[in-house]
Amino acid sequence: MATAARVGLFGLDVSHWQGQVDWKQVKDAGVEFVYVKATEGIGYVDSWYDRHIAGAKAVGLPCGSYHFFQPTESVAKQVENFVHRVGPLKAGDLPPVLDVEMPPDWSGINVSERIKGVSDWLAAVEQQLGVTPIIYMSPSFAGDELDHAAFLKKYQLWVAHYTLATAPTVPAPFTSWLFWQYSETTAVPGVQGHANVNRFNGTLDDLKQLMIKGAANQTLTERITSSVQGLFNRLFK
Repeated sequence: MATAARVGLFGLDVSHWQGQVDWKQVKDAGVEFVYVKATEGIGYVDSWYDRHIAGAKAVGLPCGSYHFFQPTESVAKQVENFVHRVGPLKAGDLPPVLDVEMPPDWSGINVSERIKGVSDWLAAVEQQLGVTPIIYMSPSFAGDELDHAAFLKKYQLWVAHYTLATAPTVPAPFTSWLFWQYSETTAVPGVQGHANVNRFNGTLDDLKQLMIKGAANQTLTERITSSVQGLFNRLFK
């Protein structure tokens, strides 16, 4: 029977919890993409972010960045924290990710406020970085905390479902998964202790199509400036 270890492309997500990573060993072990924790809440920046990004890129691994959402903190300031840390995105980067989890943190917040907070972050990051983010959550989170909100259909899903089944559970309103975090206790050469391991639901060519293309990584300000400059050139050339 096929298991998660045979589906799609193999990847990691890392944060300061992993500490020093030997990225050559990681790549030699078959890892083909990496996501790195950048920020959390309104002021936290992961202390290993720069080193993980630089190390992974140095061996040619495609990288993306994620933000851990804190539902009781200002959404605008969380967006600012993340965009300031990772932007502007570069050609070859993977799309940004919003990590929503830890249900106890959401208690006392009504469903409409939860939905607004998540959707506002996603929309603001898309506007400022010029690319549609991906959303990370467990199957139960989509229903228990966000009531299977219809706005989620706009986004691609990185699902956290720890199982040896051939595929993860995909919660409504999603109909498919893009990334699948199928274990948090796997040993990977080059990573100290246990690693969070993932699968990409596609081929290497599909992953390349997901990567940021040159013009798509401009900030909103850069795109406006470019448009104004283009208009000026046409009018006064």
